[in-house]
Amino acid sequence: MTIAERDEQLRRERAEAVLRIQRLQLQIDRFNRKAFGRSSEKLGQMRLELDDLETDFAASVLDTELPIVADTDKVRGFAGS
Repeated sequence: MTIAERDEQLRRERAEAVLRIQRLQLQIDRFNRKAFGRSSEKLGQMRLELDDLETDFAASVLDTELPIVADTDKVRGFAGS
C-alpha cells in the first residue's frame, strides 16, 4: 500500500467516524428529550460507544501526525553520517 493510498484510507475512516459520532450525538439528544423507559438503557450504551469512538478517533489523528519513514535504508544512512 502506498503512502497516498494509506492517507486516503485514513481520510475515509476519519470521515466515517465523524459521521458516526454525529449520528450518535443526535440519537442521544432524542433519547434525552424523551427520557423514559428503555431509552435510558440505550442512552447509556450509546454514550459508551460514543466515548470509544471519540477516543479511537483522537488516537488515529495523533497517529497520522507522526512522520512516516518509507525507506529505512535512508534513515540508516542518515544516522550513520
